[in-house]
Amino acid sequence: FLMIRRPPRSTPLYSSAASDVYKSQQKQRLAPLSPTLLDELRAYYRAYRPPHYLFFGKSETRKISERALRYAAADARVQAGIQRHFTLHHLRASFATHLLEAGVDLRTIQVILGHAHSSTTERYVQVRAHLISAAGSPLDLLNFSGPATGA
Repeated sequence: FLMIRRPPRSTPLYSSAASDVYKSQQKQRLAPLSPTLLDELRAYYRAYRPPHYLFFGKSETRKISERALRYAAADARVQAGIQRHFTLHHLRASFATHLLEAGVDLRTIQVILGHAHSSTTERYVQVRAHLISAAGSPLDLLNFSGPATGA
């Protein structure tokens, strides 16, 4: 599971448009933050001043548990009226797919997700049918000037 960890005290929370994100094995990842979300996180931080973790668990010195995140995602799914079951991992895959559909190249998505191999990233993204048809054919780029000659 992914967890956003508060930067060291020498680095203000709002100093960057990207946040360090750590997986349970402590492999560092970078996740882009929208300016809107960054503003919300700044307001949250100013209001609550969490000492160790931005979103803490049962106490301020404990990180939020994977189970608590799963419950929060399930509650959000119900509140949003989403019938289909999903996991936090599905959100990660959806994020990658949306980046691809927005025109972000596969290599950039690979770096964002922290994958060592592009084949791992390729398994994450689902290419929609309309993107496949919009790609067209390289033959469409050829300029045929004049009538075709038959033999």
